[in-house]
Amino acid sequence: MVILESIAFGLVAMFCWGISDFLGAVGSKKIGVFKTLFWGWAGGLMLLLLASFTQGSFLLPTFSTLFLIVIFGFLEVIGVFSYFKAFSINKASIAAAVSAIYPVITVFIGIALFAEVISLKQGMSIGLMI
Repeated sequence: MVILESIAFGLVAMFCWGISDFLGAVGSKKIGVFKTLFWGWAGGLMLLLLASFTQGSFLLPTFSTLFLIVIFGFLEVIGVFSYFKAFSINKASIAAAVSAIYPVITVFIGIALFAEVISLKQGMSIGLMI
C-alpha cells in the first residue's frame, strides 16, 4: 500500500511540475522571469499558508534546521530563476531536459555525506539518466 501511495504522489508531482514548467516558460517569455517567479510563488505561498494553518499546530524549527531551510530556499530560488531564464532564452524542451538530471547531484551528495550505498539496479538507473 505504501508503494502505491508513493507512486500516486509521484504522479501528482510529475503532472504538477510538467504543467507548471510549461506555464513558467510561457510567463517568462511574456512578462519576464522575475515577475513570473514573483507571482507564481505568491500564489503558491497563499496555498502553503492555508495548508499550514489547517494542519493543526505549526511548530517553529530549531535554529540549525531553520538555517538549513533558509539555505534550501536560496538555492531553490536561484535554481528556479535559472530554469525560467533558460526558458526565456531558448526552447523549454532543451532547458527541461538538461535540468532533469538534477537527481544525480542528490545521489552523489547522499553518497558523499551520508555514506549511502547504491544497489546495482539504482546504479544502472543513474547511468541511464546520465
